[in-house]
Amino acid sequence: MKIDLNPKFILRALLIVVGIITIAHIGVNIVRFNYYLDGGAWSNNDYVKVLIHLFDLDTENNVPSFYSSLALLFSSILLYLIALYNKRNRLKYFAWILLSVVFFYLSLDEILELHEHLVHLTERMLNLSGYGTAYWVIPYGVLVVILLLSLFGFLNKLPKSTLKLFILSGFIFVSGAVGMEIIGGIQEELHGKLNVTYVVLITIEEVLEMLGIVVFIYALTSYKKFTISIN
Repeated sequence: MKIDLNPKFILRALLIVVGIITIAHIGVNIVRFNYYLDGGAWSNNDYVKVLIHLFDLDTENNVPSFYSSLALLFSSILLYLIALYNKRNRLKYFAWILLSVVFFYLSLDEILELHEHLVHLTERMLNLSGYGTAYWVIPYGVLVVILLLSLFGFLNKLPKSTLKLFILSGFIFVSGAVGMEIIGGIQEELHGKLNVTYVVLITIEEVLEMLGIVVFIYALTSYKKFTISIN
């Protein structure tokens, strides 16, 4: 079976989708703060309530979270296909399969909110308080470090262009998922969620996460130009 993917076409398509989701999120939050909250003109409108839920980046089980889950699943599938291509090399095969499993888990996490269960567990174990829901980054951060150390040799042997894109995608994603998550958690703890500053922070966080995955997918589809023959 021969698989050909056009990296630039996929990149443009994903950027358009991310752009549409971001614009929709900004739009529903403009409506929320101007017409929905505090007895606004549309405060009792069920359709507006549904629209806000559907497109708000800070809400789960909606369009943005469904897209993010699909993007992570697509990454997992690409990683699996690359693993099949390298199945004769056990070390490479294992590394690509491991990454595929990790991204499959992240896809499930996006829909099922698995990381949220770690928040209260981490709070209890480390006797922490405050900063919203950002505590999941502690166990996840440890796991990421372990993963990177175990795959260091493999990553170092990747084509330089692929490795650079991996590093760029990781930096963008972590800036949102960890950096902005912590800042947003502090803002939430001090002032709650219903303020423009928090919405701006969550917008930056989620957009960075989505863009990080877009760059990662571009890296995978650009890997050996993704013309792969699988027997």
